[in-house]
Amino acid sequence: DLSRSAGLAELRDEIEREVAVRDPDVAIAGAGTARLPNTSAFLLPGRRGETLVIAFDLAGVALSAGAACSSGKIAKSFVLRAMGLPDERAASAIRVSLGWSSTRDDVAAFLAAWRQVVGERPGRKVA
Repeated sequence: DLSRSAGLAELRDEIEREVAVRDPDVAIAGAGTARLPNTSAFLLPGRRGETLVIAFDLAGVALSAGAACSSGKIAKSFVLRAMGLPDERAASAIRVSLGWSSTRDDVAAFLAAWRQVVGERPGRKVA
C-alpha cells in the first residue's frame, strides 16, 4: 500500500539524516535518486562491511553488507560496482532494510547501535 511505502520512506530518510549528522564522511549509495522506500546503503570509508555486520549483530541489529542482490555472497556486489563505486568503497557498504512493521522505536534502536558500533564524528570532513 502506497501510504505504508511513504511511511517507510520517512523512516529511511530519518535514519539517513541522523547518520549524516553523526558522521558526515558516511555516504549513502543512490541518495538523490529514485529507490526503494525501505532500504539504505551506507558507505563507511576505511571500514569493512562484513566486520560492521558482525558488530551490529552483537549490538542487537541485523543488517547486511553490500547490496541485496549480493546478500550471502563473498563476491563483490555487482550492483554497487555498476553504480560506479570502486571496489574499496563497495566493500565498505552496509545495507539497512526496514520492514512493514518497522517503527520509530526501531529507528532509535538502530541509531543507538550506530553510536555503539561506529561512533560519532559530527562536523568531520575529509578533504
